[in-house]
Amino acid sequence: MKPEANSTKLLGVTRSRAKLIEFNVEEQYFNKIYRDPFNLLILTLSILGDVETVNNYV
Repeated sequence: MKPEANSTKLLGVTRSRAKLIEFNVEEQYFNKIYRDPFNLLILTLSILGDVETVNNYV
């Protein structure tokens, strides 16, 4: 399963937000997340399912 463009964009925004938190940047400079990050859970589970499928065939 290939992630959709919107899921990939949301993942990128979430990663950049995590980096801002890691470097203690003030919250006023954070990117706005316009979609619910819970959608990343579906993407993550799909990717894990694909990895498991590949591992079962090896």
